[in-house]
Amino acid sequence: MPPIAKASDKKAIKKLEKKPTEGKGKGEGLKKTKKSKKKDSGTDYSMYIHKMLKKYDDKVSISKDAMPVLNKLLNVCFEKIASKAGLVMSQNHMKTLTAKDMKLACELVLPGQLSAHAVKEGQVAIAKFTEAHAGKAK
Repeated sequence: MPPIAKASDKKAIKKLEKKPTEGKGKGEGLKKTKKSKKKDSGTDYSMYIHKMLKKYDDKVSISKDAMPVLNKLLNVCFEKIASKAGLVMSQNHMKTLTAKDMKLACELVLPGQLSAHAVKEGQVAIAKFTEAHAGKAK
């Protein structure tokens, strides 16, 4: 006895059996469909990577093959730090993410000197932000 076809199999067979619509010219009856590009999760940091490389040295560049690898690395790193910061925030029973939570998350995720440099750069960025917006708060 032949196996019983599932409903999804029947739909697929019907699609194959459908006759293409009558048209003119080459590829009669075939509709062109746009292929949707699957967007990578996360942000594209390629512009910022180029800016930082040019800030270091005008002669330094990065290949097209290396850029997606570095971009993925940054996305994964950001995701790990953000998830750890969320855990720290929830363990402290807080609803607002503070600079202290981000500092602790960076220290937990990043190893050794890398975390120290990240924390230092974060403190510098916060200082610049508060200095720039000190006059607007009044």
